[in-house]
Amino acid sequence: MKLFFHGIIAVLCITFLLINATNTAFAGSEEKQYLIRFKENVDREKFLTRKSLNAKVIKKFKKINLLAAKLNSNEVQDLKNDSDVLFVEADSIVKIASTGPIGDRFTKYIK
Repeated sequence: MKLFFHGIIAVLCITFLLINATNTAFAGSEEKQYLIRFKENVDREKFLTRKSLNAKVIKKFKKINLLAAKLNSNEVQDLKNDSDVLFVEADSIVKIASTGPIGDRFTKYIK
């Protein structure tokens, strides 16, 4: 009977360790959308090829050396440490609260 309980405890411990190891392995694999801004002299096409990120690009901006891409946390950290990159930040939606006139209650602060 004692051997049976020891066996059950061993199986539970091994199962726990395997589940924990699996969760740790996939922790950095969840992809989110990020904005990547390059230095002005960087050819982003060559950069993307060098980093194997071409398939992850969502949008390339024409007027500024910036792009949007789906990245996991490991890729984000790698890009943040790259000297060709100015910044990497999470992309988000910005909403404007109002586009109408300011109104009378604020005119005393503008004068």
